[in-house]
Amino acid sequence: MKRFTLFYLLYFSFNFAFGQNAAVKHELGLITENDSYISEYQDKYYTNGIFLFYRYLANSNKPNINKKIIQFKAGQEIYNPYHGDAYVKELQDRPFAGYSFVEASINKFYQNESILKLTGQLGILGPGSQAEQVQDAYHGWFHFYNPDGWQYEIKNSPGVQFNLFYSEKIYPSAPSEQLDVNGFTDIKIGTIHTSATVGILSRISLMDLLPIFNSNIYGASVGKNNLDNKEAYFYISPRVNYTLYDATIEGGLFDNNSPVVYGVVPFRLNVETGVRFRFRKMNLSYSVIFNSKEVQNSMNKRDQYGSIAFSVLL
Repeated sequence: MKRFTLFYLLYFSFNFAFGQNAAVKHELGLITENDSYISEYQDKYYTNGIFLFYRYLANSNKPNINKKIIQFKAGQEIYNPYHGDAYVKELQDRPFAGYSFVEASINKFYQNESILKLTGQLGILGPGSQAEQVQDAYHGWFHFYNPDGWQYEIKNSPGVQFNLFYSEKIYPSAPSEQLDVNGFTDIKIGTIHTSATVGILSRISLMDLLPIFNSNIYGASVGKNNLDNKEAYFYISPRVNYTLYDATIEGGLFDNNSPVVYGVVPFRLNVETGVRFRFRKMNLSYSVIFNSKEVQNSMNKRDQYGSIAFSVLL
């Protein structure tokens, strides 16, 4: 009898966790970004980012909207000059800077596979972000060198950001189920970043691609009765960016007395490429981002870093 009871307990537990008909309305995940994910010898410019996010499926009664997802996110970004121990002010080809923030967004996924995302963000740039302390702790845990030069960090400035992102299929009736092409526009306005980006994103897979409104490429894995959905694809996204203002380089809008500041390179070319997977309740991705030169400084060079993301559907 005990064995019989244990068998059914295990059976129902398995069906609860992996059942095909269960709704998955929540997603919890972590994104970690670092230039060492490409090369252990690189430690410059955008050198580290860590972000925790939570998404849930919201109600939507409009027939043209497949799903509406609300997201909350908290994170921190850390920027260095050419190296984390660039203690000589005159040789710093980019300011030390840290930015910590919280944000909320509304994401609408339409039946025609277009997307509209609206995001609001509050944060702090400068010593209040605790970036120096986080980098010191990180380097101490892994027995790296001691960072030096944070005394020249960009000064404290409040972050208030608004973001509009729109994406649409370029070839909605493409003959292949293993390839798609999407065009997008990303506009940021605020006290930390003001910029506009246009680009394309293409997914390539050996298996049939999920529709954008069910794919993890833009965070749409949550949904009803979709635990059978699986994904494994390569993607590439070239972009053109115009930056009007970047406080991590130019200093805060409300305090221009930071010891090291530079002008920004207005037009930039960026490429993101990587692989993404989904199996039942797990999402996993690895990507590499290549950025052209961002700072008006003869010593400054292009930048690249890696990104790893993991999430669980609940």
